[in-house]
Amino acid sequence: MDVDEQQLCGPGVSYMAQTRIPLSDISEMVEVPSSESTFEDSTSSFASYSTALTALNASNEDLEVKMAKLRTSTLQLKRDIVRFQQHIRAFHHELLPTWQADILTRLIEIVYTAQRRKLPGGFTPGERQGVDRWALTRAYTVAARKIYQSTLWMAFGLPMQYHLALHKYEEIVEFRSSNPYRSECPFAQWLVSEKENNPSLYAFWAKLFPICYDRTVEESAEIIPMLKTVGV
Repeated sequence: MDVDEQQLCGPGVSYMAQTRIPLSDISEMVEVPSSESTFEDSTSSFASYSTALTALNASNEDLEVKMAKLRTSTLQLKRDIVRFQQHIRAFHHELLPTWQADILTRLIEIVYTAQRRKLPGGFTPGERQGVDRWALTRAYTVAARKIYQSTLWMAFGLPMQYHLALHKYEEIVEFRSSNPYRSECPFAQWLVSEKENNPSLYAFWAKLFPICYDRTVEESAEIIPMLKTVGV
């Protein structure tokens, strides 16, 4: 650099000019990645991505298979529940005549006890031990027909429908249990479960529980049958 350049650019530039490094030396100092190395890195990254994508797709397919099996199992479970509910309803309908016969039997016993009368045939109301079943069934049938509507209304506040029920008692008396207390809990539980579906049925029979069992239908429904010992 001549004197004019040094005066124009200053001493620092002058020094750089005097210590200028060849381009070939700079290329040796800086490592420039080759095109081959860049391609290999890209290929490796793509392979890793492809592997991860394949694994994800396989996982999704496996999940879809499991979900399909779960849906199938759920549908099968729903069908089983429906069949079970139908079976329970059918079972309850089979037991309904027994429950009705038992609570009407208790009503007959309550009426005759309140009037201090014996059943036809000389049987004491509630007497069951050592008594011939057919003879007792006959006694209850005749006793039901001898109960007046006025007696039900004046003594227990029961309207005409209950008098009609007693006149149909002979149609179900053969289904009665040996002990009418056995039906108290299951009949009460069934009535409570049917309260919303069949309120008129619930109301009719629930009205008899305080009279026949000294408890509301809800109280009877909460009793555990295994602990029930009264009247056995």
